[in-house]
Amino acid sequence: MAKNKVHVSEFENHDMMMDPLEETRLKKRYHDLAIRLTDTTRFCLAEVEGLLLIYYKLTRNGPMDRTRFREVLHTTFDMTDDSLMDRIFIVWDRRNTGLINMDDWVIGLSVFLRGTLDEKIDYVFKVYDYLGDKALSYETLYFYTIKSLIRLPSDEDLDEGVRDLADLILKKMISSEGKVTLESFQATVRRLPLMLECLGNCIPCRMALYAFLSTFTLDPKLPD
Repeated sequence: MAKNKVHVSEFENHDMMMDPLEETRLKKRYHDLAIRLTDTTRFCLAEVEGLLLIYYKLTRNGPMDRTRFREVLHTTFDMTDDSLMDRIFIVWDRRNTGLINMDDWVIGLSVFLRGTLDEKIDYVFKVYDYLGDKALSYETLYFYTIKSLIRLPSDEDLDEGVRDLADLILKKMISSEGKVTLESFQATVRRLPLMLECLGNCIPCRMALYAFLSTFTLDPKLPD
């Protein structure tokens, strides 16, 4: 196993990986941070403390940079799209430092695990908006659609299929400005929730989320 890779089975045993006295010291050290994150996320205090301990263990051998973060997304949450994982990293890295800190970790997981539909809409839109212009152009739709479409027999068929699907998505979401804005994306997804990740998966599947939740809480419930 690669040194930095972290599998769910390791999370399941995380209580055995740390001396109880060290765990107590860490909870005391990060108590104020845990209280603040409890107020700003959808986790209770015990859950925030559990997530901070997991973060500490993940970063014992180095900070959570882009490479380590992608390995966590892949091995723990079964995410495989490199370009989307890079975009997720950028969205989680709220201070634009190239590292995920404890705040970023807990706030990002709050959206993954307990986020409301509106919180997920805002997050997914930011992931898709790789140009950072707060609107999804036809080119952006085409870029993501071609990555998510099942390959067809020939490149010509693939190109035609992608264009047809991109046009369909664009027609459902297009705003008066001729682009997909956050507002038009919100309106479409609220009406058709299955459109939330229409351009590629940037939220882990429910099975992976439930498995991760089960490692640090006795109440591993996911929102409907």
